[in-house]
Amino acid sequence: MDEVNGYIPGYQPYLYELPVDIGNYKKGTLLMAACSRNAAENERTHIILQASTDLGESWTGVCNIAIGGSFSDGIWEPVLQYDEHTKKLYCFYSDQSDENYSQKLVFKSTTDLKNWSDIKNMVALSDSTLAPGMVALTKMGNGKWALAYEIGSSSGPLIHIKFADFIDDWDPSDKGMPVADKNTGGMCRSGPAIAWTPAGGDCGTLIVTSHDDQNNAGTETKCGLFLSFDYGKNFVVIENPIPNMSNEFCSSGYSPGFYVDKEGTVYYVNNPECYRNSFNEKLMFARIRVY
Repeated sequence: MDEVNGYIPGYQPYLYELPVDIGNYKKGTLLMAACSRNAAENERTHIILQASTDLGESWTGVCNIAIGGSFSDGIWEPVLQYDEHTKKLYCFYSDQSDENYSQKLVFKSTTDLKNWSDIKNMVALSDSTLAPGMVALTKMGNGKWALAYEIGSSSGPLIHIKFADFIDDWDPSDKGMPVADKNTGGMCRSGPAIAWTPAGGDCGTLIVTSHDDQNNAGTETKCGLFLSFDYGKNFVVIENPIPNMSNEFCSSGYSPGFYVDKEGTVYYVNNPECYRNSFNEKLMFARIRVY
């Protein structure tokens, strides 16, 4: 339950474990950022923050991170990330509430979880037909931050990637480049996930995936895993270890996610089956070792 607004947090939850103490919240506290609104009353959209100190057994409302418009001009898809350099926790999200853009990517920061900074733009493109969305963020071994996100347009979404030296210093007008296989030109689109592992060579391995391929990336598993061994300059695609299917009855592969442990092993999760109008859904995970 959304204890701050009295609504049900029904959209796009994001779980995060605090790596350090922040304000009155100790290291190891579980956080959940989620979208919340009262659909019956078409209320404004909220991104709320809840906290758990008992490994998810119970939750307490912390605050509204941000408040947007209604469903047609709301705020969506929160992502939490702590940065050791600035000693701040950040919330990145998609914002449709600015009338100057069809949608943009923005962020806020906090040092106590209660009080959040003003909005700063991460991706805000002058072409009003483009709609950047769905932040996927990771820090690489060279110290740079890598952002994967989709750009929606009339021809369909494509996953782009861009880089920044600091987590809070992005060029909003730079849309980066499409994530594409250097051999086939095939690209990924819609619903990105990203991770970096130190395994795989001097530059480690940057991994990007999404819901599906475009322009035949050469895989038979809806969307392959796009790997870069040079900090995102070039990508090659391999088969996805969790094949997913889509047809008139099933829409799947929209929930990819990565976790990298201290040894550099990558844990990957996705939903290979998700049948419309039913509860017949599956989640599967794979352990990926990069050599």
